[in-house]
Parts: sequence; structure tokens; C-alpha cells
Amino acid sequence: MRWFSLLLCVIGSFAGAHAQIYTLNGGASTLYQAQGGSFSVRGPRFAAMVGAGLLDGHFYDGAQLIRPFGRYKLTAGDNAMHFELPTDVFGTGAYFYTRGVSLERGFKQGAMSVFAGATADSYQTPLFEASKADHPAAGFFFHDRLTPHTTLASDTIISTKSTSIESIDWSPRDQTHFALSAGMGANQPYGAVSLYVKRPIYDVMASYIQAGSQFRRIAVEQPLTAEPDRGNIVVNFRPTRFLTFSGGRQDYLMPEDESLNAQGTRSTVNSLSGNLNIFKTSLSASYFESVYENNQNVSEAFTASRNITSRVHVMGDYLVSHEQNQPSFSSLIGDFEETLSPRWTVGEIVTYANGQTSVSFGGSFLSNFFQASVNYQTYYIPALGSKPFEQALIADLQIHLMQGLTLHAGSFVSPDGKLEYTADFTKIMSRDDSSRGAVQNISLDNSMIEGRVVDTSGNPVPGAALQFDKMTVYADQAGRFFVREHNPHTHQLTVLTEQFLDGGNYSLVSAPPTVRGMRRDEGDEVTVVVRRSGNVAAAAPQQLEPQQPATTTSIPSSTGNSGGGSEREREREREK
Repeated sequence: MRWFSLLLCVIGSFAGAHAQIYTLNGGASTLYQAQGGSFSVRGPRFAAMVGAGLLDGHFYDGAQLIRPFGRYKLTAGDNAMHFELPTDVFGTGAYFYTRGVSLERGFKQGAMSVFAGATADSYQTPLFEASKADHPAAGFFFHDRLTPHTTLASDTIISTKSTSIESIDWSPRDQTHFALSAGMGANQPYGAVSLYVKRPIYDVMASYIQAGSQFRRIAVEQPLTAEPDRGNIVVNFRPTRFLTFSGGRQDYLMPEDESLNAQGTRSTVNSLSGNLNIFKTSLSASYFESVYENNQNVSEAFTASRNITSRVHVMGDYLVSHEQNQPSFSSLIGDFEETLSPRWTVGEIVTYANGQTSVSFGGSFLSNFFQASVNYQTYYIPALGSKPFEQALIADLQIHLMQGLTLHAGSFVSPDGKLEYTADFTKIMSRDDSSRGAVQNISLDNSMIEGRVVDTSGNPVPGAALQFDKMTVYADQAGRFFVREHNPHTHQLTVLTEQFLDGGNYSLVSAPPTVRGMRRDEGDEVTVVVRRSGNVAAAAPQQLEPQQPATTTSIPSSTGNSGGGSEREREREREK
């Protein structure tokens, strides 16, 4: 706890002198069996956070400080380190947690990062983030583009069980990648080869992985992340703009708790889906075949949807499942949704299963003060056995009070199909200049960029996140932001709608692509307009406890599947 107290002192000193935005969050959640809160501060050149609370009756805490250090980004305290390999064509999102100090630096042809301290068991909740130091560890990650077509990567972690994996990525042409990785992970052998091809009418992602039965990228208790294993392939085919097909096979290795010294559990999911959009009607069909711990399940899903008018939408689902040595299960679901006004949407769900009919109602309401939504989502959960389709009510409520205070409550579906709840609050505060209501900035530079972030009704959006080139700035309680510089420059402006501090959902309506600093008595205010959205994603947050691989799969939506959702694909799009 000594380092934690020292870090608190450092955070306090920075907060008192340079903070722009203060955020206080707290509450309780049955989904995480957690009660607690966090406090964060953000300034022009730093961000800091402390959090603490009870998880399953045990007390945990966490803290983090991020700031520039020369040409590096320094992170002290708890940190999530990404650990993706060039052969991860399916976008595994692999990461691990550390407690210590890390330095990261990007350069023209690559990037590097180094850390020292300890691996950590991390406990992520919407209320606070906490960690518990595990084993002493140090790591070094480096990747460099040697030629326009070749990139080398090296990932090394030294701990009680060491990891060292070397990789090469060869791109003979745009959107075509061959990659090879080899080495060891947690003292277990590892080898992988992959292919990634993206063309206008098709995508191909394939890999073959051979690893030890106890392979892990790093030996930590959490998170127990499922690793791709053996042969994997996904093909997306788009012969026309209104017809798409997708099919694949994915194998997973789920590691066991390190203390058990047991072999990992393997599972397989085969899938095939198609989507047709014609005459304002969308039709889709999906097939799933899963094998987990010698249990086999075959399921199909059929969906049809259509916009009857500009305000009325109807959708129907037919779901059927066959488990080995068990009777079949089927259900028919009808969904009717009507937009009464820009603020009100109502819906009705009719379900027929096992000879019984049930009717449910839902909807959403959106205003600047109050946002509420009730939606239904169907999940495919192999772990549920003969009835793997689970339909859950996803509710979300937000109340935006005065002075940057937001109250929030929501329900979620855990990977085992249980409905859980979360309730929390967020308080946003800022340091204001008494004469202008602007975020305080001690700089005496002569040039500045100033503006406001408002919603479509003209109300200010406190805590809005904007990026000027690579610098992130947050709006104050009046939605105002300021950027000062010694001489006027033109900057690329990006509105980071996913990083707004008030917890709402936003989409960008209008903003200038570039802005330029002006003298205080020159130029006009920059205005950014965003739209508040009442819709809530129906995906469950990350769980505290390890979950089984591929346990929850959302049924493909009736709007089609382009097959381009992986992190690898988004990265390739950015490169292009």
C-alpha cells in the first residue's frame, strides 16, 4: 500500500494545480457483485484515477497516472497492456494487467513499450477499476516496419513463467497479409501462421495455431482469455450489395487457473449465415454447430424484418436448437416497433415456445434531462445446453441533473444467461475562469482556439472529448473548451464521441474538419454539434470471473453482416 499512498499524493498535487476535468463515479452492481467508486482528474498533459470498493465482500483498490515523459508516455500504477500478435487475424483483443511503471513510444515505422513491476489480477467494473499485484515481472514489446511490405515484432515477458514470441508480417499487396509467429508463452511452445485477404466482394481470414495444452500469453489468474487454437477460418462473400454470406470454423483453447496446473479446455464453433436485403425487406439465416466438453449442439436462426412505413418496423425470428440426446427446442418471436415522435419509441414482443405464448412491451424515451430505453436481444449461449437461445430485456435509464450530475441504472445479460443489474452515478466538475466560465489554463500563450459543444437542442454537453491532432481536450460544465498555443497553427479536429465523460451515447452532427488558432480578439467560436442517442448496446460488459470460450454470440442483425468487424480489419482500413 505504500506505493499507492505515494501515488495518491502525486495525483493530488497535479489535481490541485492543473486539472481541467474532475469526475466522481460510484454505485453498486449485482452483475459484478461490487460496490464502490472512483475519482479521476484530467488536465492538458496528464490524466489520473483512483478507485476502491468491495468485490464479493473483499476490498480492492487501484490507481493510475498518465503523462508525457519526454518523447514517451509514462504510466504509473495499474495499466492494461495489449498483447496482440500479427497472426491474430480474428482480433482477439488480448491484454494483461500490470502494476508498476511503463513507458510507450511510437515512431515513424513502428512502436515500442517497456514495463517493470508485477503482473496483476484486475477487477473491472463500471464503478471502479482495481488490481492486486501478482508476480514480479518485466516486459518489452517492439515492432518495426523494415520495408514497405515487411514488419517484424518481438514480445517478451520475464516472470515466474516467461514468454518470448517473435513474429513477421509480410504484405505483398494492399489488404493482403501473411504472418508467422513462433516462440513460447508461459513456458509452453507456441507457433502460428495466418492469412488475411480483403477484396471488394470477399474477405478471407485464416490461421493455424499449434500450442501446448497449458499455453497462455502470460501466466496470470485474470483474465482467463480463450486463445484461438488449431485451424480457424472465416470467409465473407458479398456478390452484390444486397446479398452477403459468411461462414467459418473457430477453435478455442480455454486455459485453466494457473494454480490448478491443469490442461486447457478446447471447444469448436462452426457457423454459416446469409443475409438478403430486397424490396425494403431483410432476410437472414444462421447455422451454428458447437462442441464443448464433449457436448454437441446444432442450432438455426431465421430472421425477417421490414419497414412498413417510415415510423413502423416489424421483425420476426424463428429459433430452433438440437442438443445431443435431448429433445429439440424451438421458438417463434415477433417484434413490432413504432416511432411515435423523435423522443418516443414503443415496441411489442410476442413469443411462442413450448406451446405457450407470451407478450412483452418495451420502448425508449429521449430528452436532454431524461433518457430511458427497454430493448430485447436474443443471444446464442451454447453453455445453456438444449435451450441455447436466451432472450433478455435490456433496460437502461439515465437522468442528467444540474451541475454535471448523471444518475444511471441498467440491466445486462451475463455470459451464462443470467440477468444482472448495475446502478451508479457520475459527477463531472471543472475548474472555471471566473470571468469567462472557461476551463482554467495557466498558459500565457497569445494564440487560442475556443468553442462550445452542444446537442441538437442547443444545450451544452459537459465532458465532451475533442482531439486536436494528438492532444485530447475536454469541455467544461458549460460545454466550452480552450486550446492555447504560442503561435497560430492549423489542427485536425476529431470529436471522440465514445469518450464523453457523462456516460451518454452520442453521434456527431457537425464539426469543422480543421481549426486554426487565432488571437483573442480575432476569429469566431468553433461550434461542435452532437446528437444524444437513447439506444443501448445489448452486449454484456466484461466479467470479473473467467467465462467459457465463445459462450455468448448475438444473433446476426437483419441489417446484414459485412464481415468487417474485426480489429485487424479496422486497422487495415486505417492503413489504406
